[in-house]
Amino acid sequence: MSKFWLDRWETGQIGWHRADVHPNLMAQHERLLATSGAVLVPLCGKTRDVAWLAEKTDVIGVELSPIATAELFEEAGLTPTRDTHGPYERWRAGRITILVGDFFALTPEWTGPVSGIWDRAAMVAIQPNRREAYVTVLRAVCSGTLLLNALAYDQSISDGPPFSVSAQHVDALFASSELLDDVDVLDDRWRSKGHTSVRSQVYAIGLT
Repeated sequence: MSKFWLDRWETGQIGWHRADVHPNLMAQHERLLATSGAVLVPLCGKTRDVAWLAEKTDVIGVELSPIATAELFEEAGLTPTRDTHGPYERWRAGRITILVGDFFALTPEWTGPVSGIWDRAAMVAIQPNRREAYVTVLRAVCSGTLLLNALAYDQSISDGPPFSVSAQHVDALFASSELLDDVDVLDDRWRSKGHTSVRSQVYAIGLT
């Protein structure tokens, strides 16, 4: 799967990227700032969310693609320094740190204190059979709040990525969760695949 994402960045096939800050983050970001520590953004790509969060707190992104990372800093108007940080190449400028490498190698040693996690589109990008391993990493680096932005749809009609994350799956992965937003985002792209409903759902999840 890693090669799939690297190839997409290499060829510029990044239809999941949005040019604005995610409205769900803007509405709920204070949940991530309850304690001292950075906000972690897994599989961050070049999302504008990182620079927006960095206006309020330190931000650590984890990203596989150096192309995405270079474009993130360029679009934020920043020139990063680069060094080796454990298994990662670390890019830093201002309040932004991006660790370039395998997310599943992440430990508190490489992040430092983390107050909250913004999952803009990470869980939906990870193959379902790796979700438990993903959650294990989240819990290892943060005991605060995970703000999870997910999609729920009938995966028997079409497969991901983005993969469906149902409410039942959220309940199975986490002891407790609060559904903050639930809207139908069905559009022509999903209709062309045969879908009649696609739910965009946002959860606040305690990782303790």
